[in-house]
Amino acid sequence: MPAVTLQEIARATKMAWLLYTAPAWWGFAHTADRQRIECLVQRMARMGYLPSGQSDAKTLVTNAENRLLTAANQRHYHVLRSLFPPVITRHPDLNPRPHDFSLPYKDDHNYIKLSRVLYRSLKH
Repeated sequence: MPAVTLQEIARATKMAWLLYTAPAWWGFAHTADRQRIECLVQRMARMGYLPSGQSDAKTLVTNAENRLLTAANQRHYHVLRSLFPPVITRHPDLNPRPHDFSLPYKDDHNYIKLSRVLYRSLKH
């Protein structure tokens, strides 16, 4: 079987299986789990199942996350769109932003308390 066909099959099966749900679990995975996925991708590239210039697993997952969020942001009918914060209107004279969502309330009060507690614990 030609190498290009073999790489396309591996990309359509194993890599699609890996990257389909990766945005949901990658942040919760332990370092050991991430290293096993990295080893899997490197082994597949070494055996010729993936192109030699294939990115590492972290880059592939980051790209998958970006594609998912871009799709949910650009398509109003996307199933994840209802989970996004409400859209705010911006005046034309303001600087452009990467998104038009309102940001959640920032609680500086608890952060200051936490930093004081940490400072005290490090000082003693």
